[in-house]
Amino acid sequence: MELNIDELKLVSDEMGSIHEASHAVMSVLVGSSVVGVWLEGRGSNYVGFCESTIATAPQDEVAIKFAGVCGELIETQQSCWSICFRDSGRSDWRSSQVSIDHIGGDRRKAIREAKATRLDRLTQHWPWVLAVAHKLRETRYLCGDEVLALRPISLT
Repeated sequence: MELNIDELKLVSDEMGSIHEASHAVMSVLVGSSVVGVWLEGRGSNYVGFCESTIATAPQDEVAIKFAGVCGELIETQQSCWSICFRDSGRSDWRSSQVSIDHIGGDRRKAIREAKATRLDRLTQHWPWVLAVAHKLRETRYLCGDEVLALRPISLT
């Protein structure tokens, strides 16, 4: 099954909240602090952003950058990272390059490992991502404490 970009754009407000919520949850999971996460606009004209403290390890910074696209793939039950990185995750891909370089070694291996481990970790915390995304669609902004407060008890 191929990812249909037109369908993705039709639900971009929903996908945007999933994308940004995934960044926020992964930030917490790797030990960074979320400053805030927000969406501006509605429908297919949204801009989203998640601000968190810089992760100490380059692998963790890559995890945060890849999490948005990872969340979209989980939500749509797709597996085509490259399409998402060309569309909604373009800036995430660009900003991850310095951290990937700092990991060292084989870049392709580092990227493959980052994708696999992030997909698994985010899937384990999917109820939390969905709770953050839902609240984000309602309020358009969440501070870090609000993201933490939405963490299900079963995941603490």
